[in-house]
Amino acid sequence: MLKTEQLSKSYGNVIAVRPLDIEIRKGEFVTLLGSSGSGKTTLLQLIAGLAEPSSGRLFINGKDATWTHPSERGLGMVFQSYALFPHLSITENIAFPLRVRRLPEGEIRDRVRNALELVHLPGVAERRPKQLSGGQQQRIALARCLVYQPSIILMDEPLGALDKKLREQMQVEIKRIHRQTGTTVIYVTHDQEEALSMSDRICLMREGRIEQLGTPDDLYYAPQSAYVADFLGQPNCLSARFSHRDGDMAVARIGDAVIRGRAAGSFREDDEIGVLVRPETLKISSLSATSLENNLVGEVSDVSMIGPVTKISVRTALGPELLAIRLSEESSQNFGPGDKVKLGWLSQDSRFVEA
Repeated sequence: MLKTEQLSKSYGNVIAVRPLDIEIRKGEFVTLLGSSGSGKTTLLQLIAGLAEPSSGRLFINGKDATWTHPSERGLGMVFQSYALFPHLSITENIAFPLRVRRLPEGEIRDRVRNALELVHLPGVAERRPKQLSGGQQQRIALARCLVYQPSIILMDEPLGALDKKLREQMQVEIKRIHRQTGTTVIYVTHDQEEALSMSDRICLMREGRIEQLGTPDDLYYAPQSAYVADFLGQPNCLSARFSHRDGDMAVARIGDAVIRGRAAGSFREDDEIGVLVRPETLKISSLSATSLENNLVGEVSDVSMIGPVTKISVRTALGPELLAIRLSEESSQNFGPGDKVKLGWLSQDSRFVEA
């Protein structure tokens, strides 16, 4: 559906997007994720035709669209600001792109009605935007985009102006509409949870380049770098020395401790590496408990019950404090500051990355 070949954008000496290649399949929901200045919005503007590339090419539906006017690309856009016309009714707002395309009035009425039903707002047709809530206005903006059946919908931080609860509700709505219509969506956000919950694939960007592109599971459980792991969650990171490979696994040493895990890269003996372990995969037990594949001994420094989960910080002799997260229950309070404990985790839950 969409493909770039070494597409880039510079503003003088500032490189906003470095030459990159990406392919997006029909019906996919792909999220461009990254912090401010990572290049995600600039890439969206290049796709939309709102910015001219410095090099490279862009293909939409197999056709070279690098220099095609935005109005001729067949794309739809949904913005954070809704961009609804305040003086027009909801019906007229949704009908606007159809009137520009000079469709027959009968077809316009049918499409507007179908679009309102699709976003579950059939009863607001004659209201004005100011009479709707923020979430309702964003759904109308989405309906106006869908009504002329674009081949690709571009969404630039569309939920950024909503509060947390409403934002989560709208995430569910957008996912439902995407499944129902099968439209290709390219979505920009800096919110990690939003990207993980909504996307078929995530393109994590950093300093104008693609740091990693893959499914949410790929980025969360198989990060290619410490940056990816840290951007998506709160990983524990330990410094280690690579030892050797052992079948599908690899072995590293942290002081006198031997750690097994999966290696994300080609390492040689004695290379300095980082060992990543997600807090939710760490198991805390008494010193006498049965050992797991990887084990460290430490002392509890802090216990915090935060609603449904409890966070336990453990100080070890090998470096930074390690964080374990588990579901809250009365037994979660078994450990307190000063307790000596054993930390254990499975080899498949260790990720070896470049230091």
